[in-house]
Amino acid sequence: MLASFFIPDSFFITCEKLLKVHTEEMSGLDKAYDPILNINNPWNHAELDIIIDFVRRWNNRVPIGRHKQKIKNKLISLKTKFKMFDGIVLEKIKFDNENVEAIKKIFKVLSEVSLNTEKKKFTLGSTGPSKLMHGINPKLFVMWDDGICAHYGCAPTADGYIHFMQFMQHIAQALLKNPSNRKKLEATGRTLPKLIDEYNWINFRSSKSR
Repeated sequence: MLASFFIPDSFFITCEKLLKVHTEEMSGLDKAYDPILNINNPWNHAELDIIIDFVRRWNNRVPIGRHKQKIKNKLISLKTKFKMFDGIVLEKIKFDNENVEAIKKIFKVLSEVSLNTEKKKFTLGSTGPSKLMHGINPKLFVMWDDGICAHYGCAPTADGYIHFMQFMQHIAQALLKNPSNRKKLEATGRTLPKLIDEYNWINFRSSKSR
């Protein structure tokens, strides 16, 4: 459980820092995310396509487009697991055994989706699943990449993603201790997991460490 984790001071993010990144540094850089904002029912086939296309834009080197139906089928096969989290937000989710196992199952199944071409073997790896999961439930799941999970000391695995989500919840709860912060953050039109992702991406994404 989270209580067993040491939370370094560097993990905390102020409301002001989130807002600064969103308004000054992400302005004009996040057009690929705009269609996600209009999704009402992620299980509508057209809206699933929007989520998968968002992930495709994340990395054109991975042949996501040509395997769209395979990815969609995997997401649909996990619908019951995803539905467990309907209406649940990052700051309030309980990391009990049932929820942890469901999240790990979702992450593991998606991470292993084969996207092979004639010349290379690909999978969705660790980044793709977090983006698909966020697309399905943007108020709960936080996206990451290798650089971000390394910053938080998490392995790029299903277990690592649980640890990462626990850290992200701790950050979210600290932010919302001040009631005025919620209104400021909601005014951006982004969910708290998305705002935290923007901050993480600007500061810790894989390309920053190269």
